[in-house]
Amino acid sequence: MDSSFDELIDRAMYLGVHQVAYPIDILGTARLLAEHASDDADFERILSLVSDPENHFTRWVAIRAIVILGPASVAKARETLSVRMTLEGFPLARQELHNALASTTE
Repeated sequence: MDSSFDELIDRAMYLGVHQVAYPIDILGTARLLAEHASDDADFERILSLVSDPENHFTRWVAIRAIVILGPASVAKARETLSVRMTLEGFPLARQELHNALASTTE
């Protein structure tokens, strides 16, 4: 992990907290997150953003970043988040994730 990745995580969280984002903000931040994710710890941090039950912009950034990372990341995210969200009970995030991943893998 590097400081630029930490700044990107902060940017994604900022979009969610302030509930203000344009599609270019979401897609741009997601692309940058995907480009800067360098190890499993970075991937886990992206996954943790999907679990935010209140900040849908943050979730959208994370979901899009996972899709940009490619099919292997999508499969890993689906498996990990399916178990995690079933246990933690985030039905809205789970629904958004499944809808987003289904639309990109069909």
